[in-house]
Amino acid sequence: MESVIGSKTSVFIGNFTREYEIFYARDPEQHYKYLATGTGAAMFSNRFSWFYDFTGPSLTIDTACSSSLNALHLGYLTT
Repeated sequence: MESVIGSKTSVFIGNFTREYEIFYARDPEQHYKYLATGTGAAMFSNRFSWFYDFTGPSLTIDTACSSSLNALHLGYLTT
């Protein structure tokens, strides 16, 4: 993993469900500080890129059942 840290690696992720967000929404009395950014599906690939210090493009795709296939296709197109 050390060889790709800080590299121009792209991240394309297909994400369709919101289970983690629903888990936190069970308790309406709690106000979680990072709920919007921590559970936002649109930011999933960006959090992954930030954690591994990837500098290439990152994109989270939600096209229902075809999300993963579209992410794979976009990843192939950028090589």
